[in-house]
Amino acid sequence: MVRKRVTYMVRTMVFFFAIASLGGYVVQGKTSATLQFPVEQKAEKKGQQSAWRAQVPKMVRVGARKSYTVPITIENTPQSVAGGFFLGETEVTYELWYTVLRWAKKTKGYNFLNSGSAGSEEMGAVPTSKTRIIPVTNVSLFSVFVWLNALSENHTFKPVYCTRENEVLRDAWSLRKNLLSDVYFCKNANGYRLPTVSEWEMAARWIGAQRPLNGKLAQERLHLNGLFWTPPHYASGAMFDADNRLQTMKFAWIYDAKPDAKKSSFFIFSRQSDQNMPKPVKQLQPNVLGLYDMSGNVEEWVLGVEGTKVKNFVGFSRGGSVRDVTVRVVDGERRGPSERYNFLGFRIARSQ
Repeated sequence: MVRKRVTYMVRTMVFFFAIASLGGYVVQGKTSATLQFPVEQKAEKKGQQSAWRAQVPKMVRVGARKSYTVPITIENTPQSVAGGFFLGETEVTYELWYTVLRWAKKTKGYNFLNSGSAGSEEMGAVPTSKTRIIPVTNVSLFSVFVWLNALSENHTFKPVYCTRENEVLRDAWSLRKNLLSDVYFCKNANGYRLPTVSEWEMAARWIGAQRPLNGKLAQERLHLNGLFWTPPHYASGAMFDADNRLQTMKFAWIYDAKPDAKKSSFFIFSRQSDQNMPKPVKQLQPNVLGLYDMSGNVEEWVLGVEGTKVKNFVGFSRGGSVRDVTVRVVDGERRGPSERYNFLGFRIARSQ
């Protein structure tokens, strides 16, 4: 009997080792692909090592490959937006950012302006079990461009952001005194990029062809060309407007001056000591498309785009953050490309 138990244990260990060696792991019955990076084992405490690997968020398709009339900004201005693009289901985590950055610097000669952080944690610190799935923050737009190019290169996609000479942008320091007008889209690129303002709002406000039946949204939803859209005074995914804080906080991490863990499970991370700090991704309910934290948690970098060139000084943020008392689906503002804050991160996009 003892021999059989030992044999079973050995076989079990061999099985899990084989699974790990495939470069992925199983999450709720589905295999999640990992990055093509060497895994660095870092001891969090003496005698302990982290065994997790950086994961690229699942890419969610937004609409079909056609044009949509989408209400944009607080004025609900109808605008034509090309559908069929892909958006990450979560904001980029600090672990993913850290892994890509180290790989890019060590093996490909990439240079970054900012090493990033997990909220207000130490800049460039090794990810821990506590910080690994918190959205990366404190990253400038220039560093995000370079990081996205590195991620594209690792996945054998053609990077998106180039210099005027159509050379792949790998050095954020070369842009620190320049303007966004010096950044161009690479020809025939198919890699990772930031969403545009219009794409981001399309994904955040999408309801679809079926009219919502529940909540205040059933009466206040917008209707354009056969599709329903979320009004600007709602959090993305919410059935009630932002004035209803309890309903809003099922979909959005926002500032809670008096957290109460007995109210609902979504207050689990809202302790008084960290209630205005970014929270781990994928903890609250997603919007209709399955995208998490499109409102609240951290603001997200998006771009204003014109033609083949990134428009001069048109970097924006969208989504609001955990520092806000309330959030709306259009929350955000215009930002300079060198700005960085402990409440500002991003999520990845790809074209059709």
